[in-house]
Amino acid sequence: MDTLRPILPPVLARMVGGAAEDVERLLAELEHAGVFSRTHDGLIFSRRMVCDEKIRETRANGGANSLKNPNVPRPKGGRKDTFEGSLPGSLLESFGGSPSSSSSSSSKNSSSEQNSRSDQVDVSTDKKTATVPSREAVRLADLLKSEILRNKPDYRVTPQQERDWGITADRMLRLDQRKFEEATEIIRWVQRDEFWMANVLSMGTLRKKFDQLSLKAKAKTQTHPAQAQRLPADYVPASEEIRRERENAAVTQ
Repeated sequence: MDTLRPILPPVLARMVGGAAEDVERLLAELEHAGVFSRTHDGLIFSRRMVCDEKIRETRANGGANSLKNPNVPRPKGGRKDTFEGSLPGSLLESFGGSPSSSSSSSSKNSSSEQNSRSDQVDVSTDKKTATVPSREAVRLADLLKSEILRNKPDYRVTPQQERDWGITADRMLRLDQRKFEEATEIIRWVQRDEFWMANVLSMGTLRKKFDQLSLKAKAKTQTHPAQAQRLPADYVPASEEIRRERENAAVTQ
């Protein structure tokens, strides 16, 4: 075939725009280093390309059995992805393989194994470990729940919400460096304040507004230090009156 006619050094020199002597010298260096090989006819070829072509031919001739191997490329549009007839038979028969081709296949297998192992590591690291709140954090969550229910007995707090409150309280104590005694006082003050009792109904809100609530509580305590003592002895909160009315209505029914 005309496409496989050897390219002489003078022709190659004109193609690359160099001198024929330089091209011959460079080709000699490359051949001495084993970069390429020559056929008996003097045709330069790449051992790697020939080996890959031979592997493709073998896999294609294997038919359906080759498709059982996940590393085998799938046919495109029902055609074999080969260059059959483009290379002379003597070229394929004279070459039996090279270390570079075997290293290529082994590198592909090793890379696929590494990818699979990395996927397993990612899956394992994505699993979140369960956080166990401290005993003080659980006590804060129970206190907030009881204070809210004292003001509004029909307020619904699910078990999942109570567990989340414990985790949030644990982070507030451990990460935010809040003191347990101060958090206890703020929870009680919040649920006795006419404004904040309706705006702080979760541990997350308490943690977010902790500094603001602490300042508000200290300011009101300093401004009205004896305000709690001015209430009459028979004072009953509005929420307690509502609860009593509901109990009496249930009894009469």
